[in-house]
Amino acid sequence: MADTLKRISAGESLIHYESVRVRKEGEHVHVSLTGSPIHDINGKVVGASSISRDITARKRAEASLQKAHAELERQVQERTAELQKALHEKEALLRELQDRVTELETFEQVVVGRELKMMMLEKGLAKLKQELGRM
Repeated sequence: MADTLKRISAGESLIHYESVRVRKEGEHVHVSLTGSPIHDINGKVVGASSISRDITARKRAEASLQKAHAELERQVQERTAELQKALHEKEALLRELQDRVTELETFEQVVVGRELKMMMLEKGLAKLKQELGRM
């Protein structure tokens, strides 16, 4: 406050600043203060004007908004973590299914290979029987 008075005494205009004041009852009040020097016709500072506005409601609203923003941010982070976990689980399941498909394809190749061998053996056996029957 002393610095402010010194600046006003020097003729400097103070556009705006905010402060907290204490009422007689002990309640803290946020105020917006604007102070300016008052000059006489020669430009000499002869006094000062001060305008004070109670901005407590605005400060409370800002604090409430900040609290709501922090809660929303927390919820977003929580939901993001849940989604990432679900995505990892889905990817793990997909890898497991792909492994199963590979196993089934390998098994199919083995079975088909055996079937082909059996068919070839049966044809060979049929040929042998025909040849033996001709003899």
